[in-house]
Amino acid sequence: MAKETKLHKKLAQELIELIPQLDEEGLAFLIEQGRVHLYNMEVEKLNEAQQKVIEASNRKVETASKKLNKKAATPGNEYNIKKSTASGSYHLQHGGNWKLFTEEEMLALVRIAKERKPQAEVISDMVDWLDKERPDTYSDLNINPDSDEDIKGLIKFLQKTFAIRR
Repeated sequence: MAKETKLHKKLAQELIELIPQLDEEGLAFLIEQGRVHLYNMEVEKLNEAQQKVIEASNRKVETASKKLNKKAATPGNEYNIKKSTASGSYHLQHGGNWKLFTEEEMLALVRIAKERKPQAEVISDMVDWLDKERPDTYSDLNINPDSDEDIKGLIKFLQKTFAIRR
């Protein structure tokens, strides 16, 4: 029920005074309009409640995102690489996990990372190669293939770590 303010009481009294003067059609119209207005008030309450839930959810997502970004910045999530002297392979480390690549695979990754193309194309080329040749890399190194930031991190690491001799 609506809060009884001075204005509410005044308007209710005015409506009561009008009732004897209205015919059945007028009363039916007022009742219909009253029901429509009550429905609209309820919808408004639900929309406000929904908006509060969305805002709370957005705050949670923002907090989780900040935690993930902070986690991504920790040394455990940086890349590292070691070359195996015996087999000529490379052990790529990320997030505390290791992945083995052959020399040919590592060269292919470095070539992609060093391409002179717009960054979006280099990211796309890297994802395409990993999808085709080594899709296990994503899960083994905790890299999200749908995250440009994850792929950029790998590309930047390869760019600064390796040089291609011509």
